[in-house]
Amino acid sequence: MLAHEYGHSIQAQAKLNGFFTPTVVREQQADCFAGVFLRAVVEGSSRHFTLNTTDGLNGVLAAVISFRDREPGAAPDEHGTAFERVTAVQIGYTDGATACKGITRAELKQRRGTLPTSFQPGDKERQLPVDQPDLALVAQSLVYAYPIQPAPAFDYRGVGSCPKVTFTQPVSYCPATNVIGTDIPSLAERAATGDTGDLFSATVGGDYNAFVVFVSRYMIAVQQARKLAISGADSAGLRAACFSGAYSTKLSQPGSDLQLSATDLDAAISGLLMDGVAAADVNGAVVPSGFVRLEAFRTGVLDGEDACLKSYK
Repeated sequence: MLAHEYGHSIQAQAKLNGFFTPTVVREQQADCFAGVFLRAVVEGSSRHFTLNTTDGLNGVLAAVISFRDREPGAAPDEHGTAFERVTAVQIGYTDGATACKGITRAELKQRRGTLPTSFQPGDKERQLPVDQPDLALVAQSLVYAYPIQPAPAFDYRGVGSCPKVTFTQPVSYCPATNVIGTDIPSLAERAATGDTGDLFSATVGGDYNAFVVFVSRYMIAVQQARKLAISGADSAGLRAACFSGAYSTKLSQPGSDLQLSATDLDAAISGLLMDGVAAADVNGAVVPSGFVRLEAFRTGVLDGEDACLKSYK
């Protein structure tokens, strides 16, 4: 938080913005400068602090999520959704201070694309229950967006068992039988376990916290069909998260039967940071760095499937 405020001082002294620069641009520039500072700390350049790239950086990202706009686009002093603010921090961390200067009104508009930036009428009430009929709708959407042959079967009676594979809960893919098994009650708990009213909660509930896990297991099946490795947390697992991000963007495009709402991506990254199940390989192996898991999902959302294949081999 202090690094973010220091970023505002940098903005002022460097005269980066004009009178009409939107608040959200100023705020995400400051988030970006905080990311630059975090990178310096991680690399040992700080005289006062140290920070590891697993639990330490994961905790920082949780703080970023907790300071999200909970009513996206509703206030003139908009700071951005959790997904946007994490993105800004990661831009600074990865690309340096020059990239922070590049966060402008035009850049933010391009980055947002078709992604929802505010609640549409009825969005809050339109959360889908995590049950068999709605999981079947998601499955139908996945098969349409990412058709593979043979198409996997969906079993909603639980995860079952699978030879030579350590099943993941609450959703698992069995390559031997080409079946995606789902423990619906356990999956539904992810949607219900959200904000508890705590001001600084980094846990974002809602249907997409659950659905993105279901989506990610389908993306393991996609990798199997394309003859890509399905084991390896830093390859298959991150590709699953990245493909899930690319699919999420498709849900924001006009004409999609299922529509992304303004906080769905926040729910997705909250779950990815919390336990990373949506970034697991076929055996449930997950890279320990939440930063890397979120970066994979973000790559899919913003840059699409081709970027996933280039980034995670």
